[in-house]
Amino acid sequence: MFLFIDTTPPKGFDLTILDSRGKKNFHLVQKSFDLPSEKILPKIKRLLKSVHVSPSELGGIGVGTAGSFTALRTGVTIANTLGYVFNIPVVLTSRPGFNRALQEMKKAKTFKPIQPIYDRAPNITQSKKKYL
Repeated sequence: MFLFIDTTPPKGFDLTILDSRGKKNFHLVQKSFDLPSEKILPKIKRLLKSVHVSPSELGGIGVGTAGSFTALRTGVTIANTLGYVFNIPVVLTSRPGFNRALQEMKKAKTFKPIQPIYDRAPNITQSKKKYL
């Protein structure tokens, strides 16, 4: 089984579990959340439990390559943490690229950290709050 974390939706995330042939077994969509880091981990745990898979049984974790800065960082951090703890391959993938990502995970066999790839330069502006 393979877990895919997609943080591209503007107000939510998609979690997908695929079997080793690439056939979709179960798909959970959480449409809105305020603090992804507080909501996504319990959803991953619930999703894995619902299909009777422990994190150590995962063959790999894929993370979408688009989305907001914070959402992408959160997805990559969660994937890297789970990959490190359970020695699971982690890859970046585009949403329609599940098959390519599956092949990369099957070849990798062990954990190697990934870094997010941003689709644009940062837009850092001055704070609107006035500090005394």
